[in-house]
Amino acid sequence: NGRVKDGLRCEWWFDEASGDTIFDKSLLTTPNDLNLSGGERLQDPNYNNRYYLELSGGGSATNFAPTELYEIASNNGDMTIEAWVRPTAANGLNPGPGRIISFSHKTAGATNPQNFMLGHGTYTGAGANAANYQARCRVGVTDDGQDIDDFSGDDTAKADLQHVVVTIKQDLSGVDGPGMYMDWYIDGSFVSGTYDSAFGVGGDWFSNYGLIVGNETGSSRQFSGGIYLIAIYEKALSYGEVQQNYTEGVVSVTDSYTAGSQLFIVHPDQDNIELSGTLDITVQASGTRVAPVNITVDASSSTGTYGTHFDIVDKTKTIKANEYTT
Repeated sequence: NGRVKDGLRCEWWFDEASGDTIFDKSLLTTPNDLNLSGGERLQDPNYNNRYYLELSGGGSATNFAPTELYEIASNNGDMTIEAWVRPTAANGLNPGPGRIISFSHKTAGATNPQNFMLGHGTYTGAGANAANYQARCRVGVTDDGQDIDDFSGDDTAKADLQHVVVTIKQDLSGVDGPGMYMDWYIDGSFVSGTYDSAFGVGGDWFSNYGLIVGNETGSSRQFSGGIYLIAIYEKALSYGEVQQNYTEGVVSVTDSYTAGSQLFIVHPDQDNIELSGTLDITVQASGTRVAPVNITVDASSSTGTYGTHFDIVDKTKTIKANEYTT
């Protein structure tokens, strides 16, 4: 598809029809798949009947060893959090903000600090408009995970499918002096921005934190609504790149293989392959990892040392993720 790939660290489409795994389709060496607990797999007739994750009745997805994300902290700290979400209501649940995604403490009951967080709504009694989104990112050396902390603006959250993007970028020579900038984009348009003189970038991130979608570990910050896509970049997307992803939308990329098509399988070991009958593989379509995909293959011919040529017979067998790539 035409989504921005440069700087992409994680990309979850939440379009699996079943199972307890949300697959990271960013094609990184070590994908950050999520383990789902609760929630519903529903289809949206407005978007080609694609599946999405509905959390209005509770639920979350976790990865407590998101190794690829820690590398953002070792770079310059610039990052982007992108989400396609549909809140149940414009105002978030209280207490809030309801966590769309949080890279935070693994201990049950902990709500601070976070390495970063994107949420919907605000904390009870904080006096801010609740029909908005909030982001935090740990960029300095304090312990509250709120070195840069801002809202998207009053009444920017709607009870409808929205493309929400927050970018965080350091500036060493800006007119306001060295610091961090946080910019907000809703449905492809810039809506607000803030500057913070806190500096130290992401290098002070807690390295033993976990990734949580839809809540905090202690289940005290539930997001209510549908989640269609979340992506993390290790750079601040430009305005043009935000618009590019918004234009691409959230219709899932589906495989187009039919009986009689040809598929080239490359085994990670690249030699000494013995195959017969069916084969468990992961299919990549237009650069996106799609799993599971149901395909039966006939290992009837070979094309040399580094691969085997197959004819697709039909779609009957379940493919396991992370074993083979096409």
